[in-house]
Amino acid sequence: STENESEDLSKPSLIIIGDVAYQHKPGAPSHFDALMSTLLKFLGPKTLVIFGTRMRMPASADLLEMFNTHMEECCEPIPADEIDVSFGKFKHQITIHMFRQRR
Repeated sequence: STENESEDLSKPSLIIIGDVAYQHKPGAPSHFDALMSTLLKFLGPKTLVIFGTRMRMPASADLLEMFNTHMEECCEPIPADEIDVSFGKFKHQITIHMFRQRR
């Protein structure tokens, strides 16, 4: 329908998010809920979300879990050294995740 087509046009086709996992101390309030709420408002059926994360703190895993709760991964996570060989020179723990709206 025309209404669905205009809604699709109002949503971005690509959203890129870098690792924002930070908390002052475990259990402290975080900005993750606000981030997820905002992301879900912009997420459309054709939106691809690219999320780069470095698993350096438990908060990074918490944020990734939130992404997996609300969206589905399009492919296996990609280690950063597969995109840029310069990352292969050190232990980076950086992965790129691609998500879409759950179907």
